[in-house]
Amino acid sequence: MLKQLLLLICLSILFVTSAEASPTSVVDYVVDRYDSEPNLACDRFTPNDCSLHSAIQLANANNSDLKRISFFEDATVKLSDLLPIIANSDIFIYASPNIDVTVDGTQLFPVFRIEAENTTIDGLTVVNQVGNVLAIQDDAAGTTIRNSVIGGILSDGTCETYDKLPNNAIALEGTAGTAWIYANEIGCTVNAGVRINSTGGIVYVGESADGASSQNILRDNGQSHTIFSGGVTAQTNSHIIRGNQFIGNSRAVNIYQADGVQVFDNEIRENSVGITVSGDSNWVRRNFVSGNSDIGIQISGDSNSIGCNLFGPYDANEGNYVYDNGYHGIEVRGQTDNSAEGNAILCNKIGLSPFGTLGNAYYGIYVREGNNTNIGLSGASGNVIGGNGNTGVSIVDSDDVGIIGNWIGLNVDGSDIGNGNNGVAVWNSADTIIGGSIQADANHIGNNTGDGVSSLDAVGIAIRWNYIGFYVNDLTIAPNQDGIRLSRSDEATVGVDCAVVCTHIGNNAQWGIDVSSADNVTIGRYTAIIQNASGGVQLNTVALSTITPANLSQNGSGINLLLSGESNVIQPQAVTQSGALPIDYGADGYTANAANDDVPDHPLITTQQDTLINGTTCPNCQIDIYAATFNANDDITSATYRASLFANGNGDFSVDLAIYNLAPDGTALTATQFGTSEMVGLIMSNELPTAITLGSAAATSAHPFRLLTVLLVLLCAMTFSLRRQNV
Repeated sequence: MLKQLLLLICLSILFVTSAEASPTSVVDYVVDRYDSEPNLACDRFTPNDCSLHSAIQLANANNSDLKRISFFEDATVKLSDLLPIIANSDIFIYASPNIDVTVDGTQLFPVFRIEAENTTIDGLTVVNQVGNVLAIQDDAAGTTIRNSVIGGILSDGTCETYDKLPNNAIALEGTAGTAWIYANEIGCTVNAGVRINSTGGIVYVGESADGASSQNILRDNGQSHTIFSGGVTAQTNSHIIRGNQFIGNSRAVNIYQADGVQVFDNEIRENSVGITVSGDSNWVRRNFVSGNSDIGIQISGDSNSIGCNLFGPYDANEGNYVYDNGYHGIEVRGQTDNSAEGNAILCNKIGLSPFGTLGNAYYGIYVREGNNTNIGLSGASGNVIGGNGNTGVSIVDSDDVGIIGNWIGLNVDGSDIGNGNNGVAVWNSADTIIGGSIQADANHIGNNTGDGVSSLDAVGIAIRWNYIGFYVNDLTIAPNQDGIRLSRSDEATVGVDCAVVCTHIGNNAQWGIDVSSADNVTIGRYTAIIQNASGGVQLNTVALSTITPANLSQNGSGINLLLSGESNVIQPQAVTQSGALPIDYGADGYTANAANDDVPDHPLITTQQDTLINGTTCPNCQIDIYAATFNANDDITSATYRASLFANGNGDFSVDLAIYNLAPDGTALTATQFGTSEMVGLIMSNELPTAITLGSAAATSAHPFRLLTVLLVLLCAMTFSLRRQNV
């Protein structure tokens, strides 16, 4: 008996010492109530004397030492009235790790109202059916919510029925101040799991005060699909949303008219929309955004960075993985009368998971009314965009968009990750730039089911450093349909703003470049068009344009003209092919002068003596001279531009080919006035006049005259043989 008494005394001393070291109110009265004399309650000695109401009353008392509130055992505290506002600083309400405590507000809201500094709620389950479950309000700087379950979540982990869900689980309002919300399960709300509308400081969702990441799980929030709904909704500036898991929310993260929010290292899957950003200068990076039923990331504000920061430095590890979403991977879309300006999409993998290609259902990137959007800025900041069900990058109603340094339908290792339509499509937009000014900033566009680049009603599109249809290092074939298709796209330029050949177009299933119904198009001297099945360039109703590509090699044909446009200059620098004219009207081979009124007349040779040729063409027209080679059928198999000269006012011209180290049977010509003629070799023309001088060192007559020459030579040879026999 004495031993037991001594043990009880020792335990009592230990208990009192502990209480004095860290005074704690212990809630041991489950049926909640106000206490008329809270100073007499919560003494840990009298059973059933301390309710949660009483403990908060006591903690709120001036100079109270009992600011720690714990619980005696597993309990569900079902509130019958509103709890007192937490109005004193440094109050700590917690359940020990081995105790399960639920605070059930039924239809009272909010359950906890915090209006004092440095409040901590740790290890509780806090549920409600209406209003906000937990409200952090004015003067509440330093609030910490951790290790808790908050929302409308039932004991079995499911949600209440829809008409019984709370509004927001955690709402920060007014000037609540800096807060840390981490290691919680937050869910089953009508609007937001965490709604931040506080101007008092930075709210860290998923990060503790010591800077460590600690995951919240936010699920099934935003059941009403209202504008504010989501796992986390930030309506004020400069918050951190880090390392959380979002599942089944209407919008996982909704940055609503807020600036400077950072969203990174989150897993965002199986929501309606992954991330929405309507504010400015926010940064979304290193997230995994997948399996959302609608858009992965949706931007409607200005100057936001998705992936690497707009201002660098550029680290590919800063990019987001955006894949397997039910609509677009990333959408930039202005609101009514307000475009989304100056956003940057950099360093992302769109349509790719960490384990392989897993495309988004529609566009990889969709920009509509998104002026000055940057989709890649340099080779180090480009995106990899592949496997998407439709076009890789679609630009609509957006001006001054840059698409630079990306891999579109073609992975960085050369593997096939083709998109289900075009690589890049531009519609009703002005001054789009595709490709950078140096090789490191080139786009690589291949393996797409549609065209590599397709434009419609786009003015001033500039296509610079690009590899379209093959992988640059080993020329692995990566065909699109057309390499580039420009339709009703005036003032387009291809391969112009470079110092060396910069636009490489090859291996495509149809045309290298197909232009229709466009004016003032320039295909410049820094364009190489190689091994495209239908041909190098096709022009259909094109006017006031300059077509001077550096190289057309081994295409199905050279430059094909379907309908004559006015005032075009067509002057390929080098053509190597077989079986078709380098410049051809109608893809039907040589067309005689006057045989088709839509075809400009090519030059006629009137006389030729050795290397001196004279001819006629249209008055004051430009004559382009090419060094040419021919096959056995006298088809031009190659042509290299050498020089130009002009006919006089009567259309007469004269040139000594020796100046250019050419012979007549190695020369081809075109004539340009309101349109460039077909390219015709001097040995091909069947329209040469009878006045031409035969027997020159390099005869260039048409086929009937060449045949006559051969017959005369044979006759002379026979005569010489007979004379020898008679002798």
